[in-house]
Amino acid sequence: MIAPMIPTIKLGSKYKDTITQFVGVAVCQTAWYNGCDRVSLQPPVDKDGKMQAQESFDSTTLELVEENPPLKVDDNGGPRNDPLRF
Repeated sequence: MIAPMIPTIKLGSKYKDTITQFVGVAVCQTAWYNGCDRVSLQPPVDKDGKMQAQESFDSTTLELVEENPPLKVDDNGGPRNDPLRF
């Protein structure tokens, strides 16, 4: 039986890994077949304004730093009402 994802992780909120002290916004949560529950954290941009790499951690080692409201989702499942057309 596959373990369910832990519902206490709120995507879009800021978390800190208690082992490495890495801080970032939770952008992805995955449940693996072996029961491991991982969360990817996106750190803020660096001093030059460049994106830094995401890192993944076990959900059990994360602590909530700042709760952010979830994105509003429209009827088609996405946060944007009018997709760009090219």
